[in-house]
Amino acid sequence: RGAARRNSGKGWRMSLTPEMIDRLEMYLDGLLEGAALAAFEREVGVNAELRAEVEAARRVESVLRASMSPPQAIALPALDRAVESAPLKFDAAGSGGKPKRAPAWRWAGYAAAAAIGLAAVAWYSNTVPNPSAKPVLTAMQVLEETRRTGFTPVFVCKDDAEFAATVKNRFGTAMLVAAQKGVAVLGWAYSDTYAGEIVSNNTLVLMAKVDGREVLVFMDKAPGARTLSLGERPDGYRVFKKELGGLVLYELSPFDRARVLDACYVPAGG
Repeated sequence: RGAARRNSGKGWRMSLTPEMIDRLEMYLDGLLEGAALAAFEREVGVNAELRAEVEAARRVESVLRASMSPPQAIALPALDRAVESAPLKFDAAGSGGKPKRAPAWRWAGYAAAAAIGLAAVAWYSNTVPNPSAKPVLTAMQVLEETRRTGFTPVFVCKDDAEFAATVKNRFGTAMLVAAQKGVAVLGWAYSDTYAGEIVSNNTLVLMAKVDGREVLVFMDKAPGARTLSLGERPDGYRVFKKELGGLVLYELSPFDRARVLDACYVPAGG
């Protein structure tokens, strides 16, 4: 699978170090665990080039998986075994020593059947949804997933500069959350670690606690972003939306107003 990745398109970018390429291969193959996995995902969060390679490799693997799942074979007309297995016969008197050939209509029938089969494959490829495509997740589904993992972030920024850079590297616009009483920003979860897409396949998920209650903020680029659905069994939660500097932000909160979104802002020069 790694060879397929390297041989697809232009392969890994030459600016990635051999060590980084090895870690990238292990990450894509699911071989990184624990601290090594957390460290690599932190690097993906701040390294736009590395993140682009991860996303490109996943697109390649999606295409490969789809190509390895062909539609059910269409039966072609059976060959005439008597003609297929019989030795070639020569008629020295009537054909000048040339081998006899199957009638033209038979070859035309085989060609027509093959054309029908190819047309069926093309129809299947263009009309049947790709089974490897990720489902769209609701806000509550993501909250349930973060609870199963102990509501623990994958990546924690050490300061405001790293926080702003994380958002800017991902979306081209920096963003910060102003400090406010009762709001504790915990860290990040990456949407590509879930079994589905949220606002897009590139959404960042910010984990926070407001007055001790679990809150999630989903951020993505505003153009083309889908609307985030609350989902079933909201348990008192609701979704609030805000657009800021080309970003779209959704807050999943158990409160009657968006406490984290109210504190989000684009820093000077962001």
